[in-house]
Amino acid sequence: MDSKHKSSRIKDLVQVSLAHGPHSSLRPDNSPGDGPTLPRPSPPPFRVPSVHTLTVSPQFLASTQGDLSNITAPPMFLAPTSVVEVGRCWAEHPAIFAAPALEPDPARRALLVLTHMLSSLRSQLYIAGSPTVSIKKPLNAFLGELFLASFVDAPAKATTTLVSEQVSHHPPITAMHVSDTANGIRADGYARVEMSFSGTVDIRQVGHAVLHIDRYAEDYLIPLPAVQVRGFLGGRLYPEITGVYTIPSSGAYVSEIRFSGAGLCWGGRKNGFTAVVFRRDDPRRAPIYSLEGVCSDA
Repeated sequence: MDSKHKSSRIKDLVQVSLAHGPHSSLRPDNSPGDGPTLPRPSPPPFRVPSVHTLTVSPQFLASTQGDLSNITAPPMFLAPTSVVEVGRCWAEHPAIFAAPALEPDPARRALLVLTHMLSSLRSQLYIAGSPTVSIKKPLNAFLGELFLASFVDAPAKATTTLVSEQVSHHPPITAMHVSDTANGIRADGYARVEMSFSGTVDIRQVGHAVLHIDRYAEDYLIPLPAVQVRGFLGGRLYPEITGVYTIPSSGAYVSEIRFSGAGLCWGGRKNGFTAVVFRRDDPRRAPIYSLEGVCSDA
């Protein structure tokens, strides 16, 4: 259509609109009735939502039956590491791992074992991330998958060796061995993760680890804490450890850790904890050492 015909067409439309009054409307193409028509407007182009606007739907989780740990999650919710690599949290601080083997006082040894467990929780909870971003789900491991690593702290003369293997696929079970041969300390354990949804994502770790110190022939039973994933409404998912856990030993001392996060009581802190070391034969459980802090800030 040339410019002359365009001008004539626009003029006709304006005249018709004025003739029908200020409340008249022009119908799009293919609409019923008489009168002038305009081309039907095209729908806006479909845009893929930004990764930052995508969140886990509680409705989706609630409709999922059984163990959530085997769900194939969208890529933006996955960490770039396998579940067999989670055991590195026990080995990545060689000086802290070896410290109990170098301590002659039994009460302080129990304290150092407790300190090592607490220091491992941050990297255990935030797989390939940090408290400033949403947590991510590690990749499911295949049966027989291995992760081998070694960590060296030259000033402390400590070296840890980690061997982690996926020993079962259904249910998924990961076995782990961490050792510092030169300092005579090692830990062996296994973990099976169960995930379910009940308003929050509940992560239950079935398993434990046994830490052994050669020089003192001592064993410590290390628990695996349960975790709740929260923050769906805020758009940033974060883990919250719940419950009370003890670290019994073959020696005379026991450690107890009590987690009370922000979602459990008024005025609390995310992953806040209090911990004590006391003698096994003390009915009053009088604290010999006391700790307080936030394990995700360690």
